[in-house]
Order: sequence, then C-alpha cells, then structure tokens
Amino acid sequence: MLPTAIFGKIAEEANRYAQQTAERTGQPDADWTPTNEREVKAYFGLWILMGINQLPDIHMYWSDNKYIGHQGFKECMTRNTFIKLSQHLHLNNNTTQGPPGSPLYDKSSTQAINSLTPVHFLLVHVDSSS
Repeated sequence: MLPTAIFGKIAEEANRYAQQTAERTGQPDADWTPTNEREVKAYFGLWILMGINQLPDIHMYWSDNKYIGHQGFKECMTRNTFIKLSQHLHLNNNTTQGPPGSPLYDKSSTQAINSLTPVHFLLVHVDSSS
C-alpha cells in the first residue's frame, strides 16, 4: 500500500508542472484546474479499474451509452479532468533537477520513455515513509 502523503506529493508536482508549462509556453491551460490529494487518489483508482474492465478507448468509460459508459467514472471525475491530469502528471520538480550528466538529472525530461523514473520516485517515497 502506498502512503497517503505520496498522493499529495504527486498533486503538488502536477500543479507545479502545469504552472511551469504555462510559463514556458506563455499560454496557461484554460482547462486545467489545480488538483489535490483526493483527486490524484481517484485518478489512480480509475486506472486500476480500467485495467480490470478494459475498453478499446479511454473516452468510452465516460460514454452516455448505458451499455458502455460507467456511471462510477462519471461520478468520480469528469473525462476532461482525467485527461488534463494525465497531461500534467509529473513526478519530479524541474526546478531542483541537476544539469545533464549529474546524479540529480532526470533523463525522462528529455527522453519520452524512461519507465524507471516513476518507479524510482515511488521507491524513494515509500522507503522514506517506513
């Protein structure tokens, strides 16, 4: 089980990343609403449910079709909130990241695929809560 504080940390980094992206591009995301611990927990819970009850397209979980859509998903969060949280989900603070080549450098910032970075983040936070 993950410690509760980790969801707050993820929310903090997602909010920071959304702000950094807005500052970098000069265009704030009009559809982004700052997230919180409760919403991040719900987000991960929805991903777990999606793994159990798989549909061909992520948007189908929020469908109005009574045979496809899931009322629980709609009550948990809007589809737009889920998509925006997916876009801004971030696990590190770019402002404290070291230069390329240093131990503090997160290679996932420059490489689209680095599956160890999220695992490292979780291991550090789970270990520090023990």
